[in-house]
Amino acid sequence: MSDFKKNYNWIVRQYQERGAALEQQRQYLVKRRKEAAELSKDLYDINIIPSRFRNIYPIAYLYDYFSTSREDDLDKIIQTMLLEKIIEQLKSVIGKMNEALENQREQIALLSESNEIAERSRMDNINHLLAIERNQEKREDYERMTVANSLVTNFILADMQRQVSDIQYRL
Repeated sequence: MSDFKKNYNWIVRQYQERGAALEQQRQYLVKRRKEAAELSKDLYDINIIPSRFRNIYPIAYLYDYFSTSREDDLDKIIQTMLLEKIIEQLKSVIGKMNEALENQREQIALLSESNEIAERSRMDNINHLLAIERNQEKREDYERMTVANSLVTNFILADMQRQVSDIQYRL
């Protein structure tokens, strides 16, 4: 048990020493970070690089450009970066306009199809109305025939009754 306690105490001391060393490193790095931030602020206050280019990507681009190019005119480089950004934005706008154009073409096709369906429906309705009108005319013809048949039947019945009355009268 005492070996375990010795090992445990030794491990605890190791972790404490390592923790202290890590804390020293952390404090050193915090100090260096503050120094870097102050240096960065001092350099940016000179205002050589415009504020919108003061993040990691443009700075890395500028560093890479200066380290691989013979160009040393910052204004020319910034103008090039602006042109590249404008070109990217124009490509994006053109892409969106092409999408809008495709959407318009699809909408026109759908509208054309919808108009064709509406026209077919209109023609079907006209044909139904014409069929109703023809049926109405037939109904009116049948009504006239029924009235005529009723008149003829009534006339025949009246004549038959008259004949029966005459016969009964004679008898």
